[in-house]
Amino acid sequence: MGNMPKNKPGNINLTQQKTEINITNNNLPDPKIIEQFQQIQPDFAERIMVMTENEQKFRHSIISQESQRAILKYWIALIVFLVLIGLIVFSIILNALTVASILAGTTILGVISLFLNREKRNNQ
Repeated sequence: MGNMPKNKPGNINLTQQKTEINITNNNLPDPKIIEQFQQIQPDFAERIMVMTENEQKFRHSIISQESQRAILKYWIALIVFLVLIGLIVFSIILNALTVASILAGTTILGVISLFLNREKRNNQ
């Protein structure tokens, strides 16, 4: 380095820097990074695998809970719908046509609005 020119006005010092960016689409780091961490902490790869497996179990439990809630909502909706149909039939038998028509109209409007809202959410 003795033959490098001194920093004088008009001289330009250039510095080159290498930056490496690793982008992955999964929960596991790049194998090169795991290898580097293995040198620092020998059980690093095992710990990453355990962490990833626990995360996957957690995600599956959340999805399972959401599915169970959706099924429960459908059963409740079916029961409410059948009760309303029963009330409509009972009102017709008692010759309370005004009550029957109001119940039938609101039931039909409710069912239609549910289907329209579902399609609206699916389109978004």
